[in-house]
Amino acid sequence: MLSLPRSILSLSACAMLLTAVTPAYAGSRDARPAAPSALTAVTCTIAGTGRFTNTTNGSQGVTNLVPRDVDVTGTAEGSCLDLRIDRSATGGHAIVKRSVSITGHLTDATCLVASGHYTATTAWTLDDNTTVTSSNTIDVVAGNFFEQVPGAGTVTSGLFAGAVVENNTIYPDLLQNAAACATTAGLRSYDFATEVNVLQV
Repeated sequence: MLSLPRSILSLSACAMLLTAVTPAYAGSRDARPAAPSALTAVTCTIAGTGRFTNTTNGSQGVTNLVPRDVDVTGTAEGSCLDLRIDRSATGGHAIVKRSVSITGHLTDATCLVASGHYTATTAWTLDDNTTVTSSNTIDVVAGNFFEQVPGAGTVTSGLFAGAVVENNTIYPDLLQNAAACATTAGLRSYDFATEVNVLQV
């Protein structure tokens, strides 16, 4: 039998040990740094009023009796908490208030299941009482007017352009809305409250 020198055996043992402790991902193309996660830049709580209008009968709103295509309008305002470290986009000033005008459309909607697309035009009030503007989209998927209507979209222009917007809307007049949703006329005028978060990388 061939006998190997101890020095060669020692080198072989070291090589085996290094192989055992080397991570499997070393040198792999998948071993990349994780992409930075989006952080909340501004969070606001706004409240307002709105209207649902049946696109084929302007005297009707959204109902549970039959799905309808419905146009949506609304206005709201409320206070904001500015969490940004870098406020250079607003001249070093903090955002203290959000005022918004909403237009949109729901397709084949009922009060229990509503999906569609909104556009929001926003005026942001700063701590020096000046304003800056932005516009954003909101996509609503399977919202329930008796529970909550979540939505998400993108800032398309103005302040925070390119950022993600997350909405969570509730309709506080539950009994009144339920009664309206059980009629042919449906729910037309409504009150709502929304938590809005703007996320930036």
